[in-house]
Amino acid sequence: MKSRFIASVLFTAWLLLPCFISCTPNNPDEPGQPSDGWVAPAPGEYTFVCPEGHPWKPGDKINVRGSYAPASMDVILEAENISADGKTAKVNLSGRLFDFPARPDGLYAAFPSDKIYNDGDLTGETVQFLNPDYEIFAAYLSEGVFTFKPFTSTLTLSVEGDYDCFYLTGAGKEDLVFKSCEITCSTNDEGVLRPTKGSKAEIESALEGGKITLHFPGITAFKSGFIFYFGKGGNYSVMYRHTGNERIIRGQTLDLGNITSSLVPFDGYIPRVPSLGKPTKIDVNVQELSGICLTEDGEALWAVGDEGQLAKVSFDGKVQNIKHFSTDLEGVTRNPMTGDLLVCIEGSQRVAKISQPNFTERTNLFVVQEAVDGNFGNSGLEGITYYKDDIIYTGSQAGPYLWKYTLAGEKIEKINLKDITSIIREIADLWYDPVNDWLWVVDSESHKIFVFTGDAHQLIDRIELPTIQNEESVCVDYAHNCVWVGDDNDGQPAIYRYEFVE
Repeated sequence: MKSRFIASVLFTAWLLLPCFISCTPNNPDEPGQPSDGWVAPAPGEYTFVCPEGHPWKPGDKINVRGSYAPASMDVILEAENISADGKTAKVNLSGRLFDFPARPDGLYAAFPSDKIYNDGDLTGETVQFLNPDYEIFAAYLSEGVFTFKPFTSTLTLSVEGDYDCFYLTGAGKEDLVFKSCEITCSTNDEGVLRPTKGSKAEIESALEGGKITLHFPGITAFKSGFIFYFGKGGNYSVMYRHTGNERIIRGQTLDLGNITSSLVPFDGYIPRVPSLGKPTKIDVNVQELSGICLTEDGEALWAVGDEGQLAKVSFDGKVQNIKHFSTDLEGVTRNPMTGDLLVCIEGSQRVAKISQPNFTERTNLFVVQEAVDGNFGNSGLEGITYYKDDIIYTGSQAGPYLWKYTLAGEKIEKINLKDITSIIREIADLWYDPVNDWLWVVDSESHKIFVFTGDAHQLIDRIELPTIQNEESVCVDYAHNCVWVGDDNDGQPAIYRYEFVE
């Protein structure tokens, strides 16, 4: 279990309140320069310098802003504004814009302006773009000049054949698409980009003319390469796999050229994890809830907590306490061959059995010695799931490491999941999905579910979980068309039911 220090965050916000107040827009009815000598910009001619290789064109629309969004202005470049080589544009600026300068640089600019979203009246050196799959430039004012910096990386290729669609995904399921991103560009901070809303790990789009140009916000790092699928009418018949670590720097382009000769046949099936709808919250009285699994009849959930509680929980939240085992139970799974429950115990880094039919007797099975030798302590075993043929997976926060063991205590394999995807931060719980031969891993640090192949060697997809504080358990329930996710919330532990949607 991980505590959440909400009080300290609120205290920090209270300390920063005077700074926030001091940064509000100047009142235009009270003119005058501050006593420290800072001089605000004045109306006049200003120069816009484009990034290298991206000349200005007539019709380009640039947003110029100070500290107050309603007073910002959009500049539409005309041919007469642009130099012969397209590298600079000169424009006269005036109006309310100059009533609201913003420190440290006075004015800021961003392109393209029609993609900018102002979340409230205050603005300044930070600007937000919606659905950033296009080229983004930003600049701050310095001695009458806005020198724009690129904030996107680019991938291009061409392909020959009778294809009208493509699908791209990173082998590590890196974030490729965002609903929005936030850019800060000033003398204090010359280039920070932060994704601010939901992301996706794949791009699926029409293919026109056999050419693809993709823009990604910020630096794009494919730790284990990426895969393009090509097809017609949504049916994919060939693929291109780009192996190795690729890191496309902001402002740079990875040009793959013509990849036709590198295409290989593909059977047309891309594993796709169903999307999850809005969850239903069910409060449960399971102290420090940290593991769940389905009961034998599939009509309730077994649940365990850090304080050793074993309980049976109905789908409407009624809790039947079975026994307290006076140990740190972090995960639970059911052995479908015997009906026994298998649990992992943090601290001692042990796997144990709780025997049916009464579920009151615990038998220690084996210790994960590498977690003991590594002094994992409270970052040790967090999840467990039955795999097949008397083999289980168990995983730790540290690493995060995933072990495959026989129930007799023989270690088969140890996997560091960060070697597969760099965006995973921990294992909070595990669930093996025999319907699809998938391994589901919930991560309460990144607030995601990661879905791997059953052998845990390849990442299939990952799912954002934006509504839960401390996701410590997961259970897939195809009979009820949902995923159950447990929230180890000190104030009110809960189980969330996420319905599958098309």
